[in-house]
Formats: sequence, C-alpha cells, structure tokens
Amino acid sequence: MAVRTLFLACAVISVVAVVGAGWPPVLLVVPAAALLLLVAAVAKLRTAARKIDTIFAEELTVETPAEIGAPVEIS
Repeated sequence: MAVRTLFLACAVISVVAVVGAGWPPVLLVVPAAALLLLVAAVAKLRTAARKIDTIFAEELTVETPAEIGAPVEIS
C-alpha cells in the first residue's frame, strides 16, 4: 500500500514538473507506458504465483501409502 502511494506521488510530481517546466505533455507518454507494462507484469506474476501455490498445496495434501494404510512393496 505504501509503495502504491509513493509511486502515485512520484507520478504527480513528474506531471507537475513537466507541465511547470513548459515541456510538452507528450513527454509523459513513455513513463506512462512503462508504468502500464510494469503493472501488467506484476499482475501476471501474481497470477502465476497463485497457480504455483495451488499446485504445491495440492501436492502437499496427497496422502502417502503409509498414511492410508496401503501395503508398500520394497524390492
């Protein structure tokens, strides 16, 4: 939450600096595009992490033969 607030504050400061310096606002297109790509990448990473966590959770809940009382053949 704090990172989002800090990032938003930096964005506002950047807009004020560009507009205050008299530069064309089109200069903000590249940082805005980079921000959108970053947000999309983080969202995909979170989704992938959730899927991996689900897979690990399923694997950890699989019962072993000893737990279910099945005979185990040792060769």
